Amino acid sequence: PPSMLLPDDKMLLVLLYETLLGSRRVRGTTELVAFVKEHKASLQQTLASLRKSGTAVGYTEKIRLPRYARVNTLRSNITTVLNHFREQGWSVADCPDDLPGEGANRLCPGKNTILQDQMVPHLLAFPPGTSLHSDPLVASGAVILQDRSSCLSSQALCPIPAG
Repeated sequence: PPSMLLPDDKMLLVLLYETLLGSRRVRGTTELVAFVKEHKASLQQTLASLRKSGTAVGYTEKIRLPRYARVNTLRSNITTVLNHFREQGWSVADCPDDLPGEGANRLCPGKNTILQDQMVPHLLAFPPGTSLHSDPLVASGAVILQDRSSCLSSQALCPIPAG
């Protein structure tokens, strides 16, 4: 485990990462840097052969998070916003267990489905990759595109909702 590594071992891991996966440049004048520079070509060849044979750790698909949109309660309300999106063909899942669509789950709604966040009021989750930048509610500031964690500050401020 990394916690059992000596300080030079930790530096070696950083140097190896930079040499093989990062910038591929190693700078410095320490003995450890000189050692890595000396063996750089053979390390890179070994990694390339492992990748070619399929024994190196391969690419794993990144987790796709939903597109979050917060209803700005100073400019609109959740009912108006949901009605707007329903008119555009979106369906709203009332609870996470009610999600239609392939790949839908509690965090990530399926195609053409909006999920109201269970923990952050006035936060809507759209399928990953949904573009809402040209939506009139976004342009007017009634809906704000931001990630889930960024919505907590507006919730903490407790703005007085619009009528």
